[in-house]
Amino acid sequence: MKVQSRLTMLLAVSLLGGCSVVDKITGNSSDTCKGASAYTAGATMAGTLGAGNCKGPTGTAGQLYSMTLSQQANLQLTVTTTAFTPFVGLYTSAGKIVAENLTGSPLKAFLPAGSYQVLVTRTSDKDGAFTLTSPTSALGGCASSIGSISESEIGVTIRGASFGGTVTATDCGAANAKMHWYRVQLATGDTISTALTVDRVAGLYLVNSTGTTIASKEMTGAGSWSHTYVATADGYFSVHIESRAVNGVNSLPLNYTVAVH
Repeated sequence: MKVQSRLTMLLAVSLLGGCSVVDKITGNSSDTCKGASAYTAGATMAGTLGAGNCKGPTGTAGQLYSMTLSQQANLQLTVTTTAFTPFVGLYTSAGKIVAENLTGSPLKAFLPAGSYQVLVTRTSDKDGAFTLTSPTSALGGCASSIGSISESEIGVTIRGASFGGTVTATDCGAANAKMHWYRVQLATGDTISTALTVDRVAGLYLVNSTGTTIASKEMTGAGSWSHTYVATADGYFSVHIESRAVNGVNSLPLNYTVAVH
């Protein structure tokens, strides 16, 4: 499937003084941005798109937020609105893309401690009120009755993250191959080292943004596997963890850890 390209928490927040993300994406000068807002990860914040907002990557009005995580957090960034079709962008403090969700929220992010920026804008032609939330998230579940994974069921992360999860029978995938899927945005020449551990039979895959498998490992039982990759083009690098059937019995629940450096 082609994936469309584009946080217990004590979390400190800092006010973003400029519009580095917006300027980097649109080329607008900083005077087009009327200010950004502080946001505490895990909190609920009401906002409004309209005149005076920053301009987002689609050229439409947007609200920019800044937040600093004092420790690793797994967040589900969610925009709730009846006024427009939301676009949610997540960036590092330097403006590098972590993920952009063009199909609306939620956006599940597995992030190490650090400073981040969140952009809320729209893909429709209407402005209006919205609410931004970011409850603690765990990857899992499947909204599709046919088992194909969707944008909202893919986790996004960055180098420096380390986390774990459990694949269960309710996750996406075929009957004997349930999966969890994570993405990391890379630029050409970036090097990423991925280390995975599993507690039972599993299939592990590293895939580039064109859907080509870079490397794979069939785990016949509990163990670990690591791989280093240098990106040959800008785009997403994906990590897939899949269950397997052994003598007709699915290897579930499948517990794993992922570390990316």
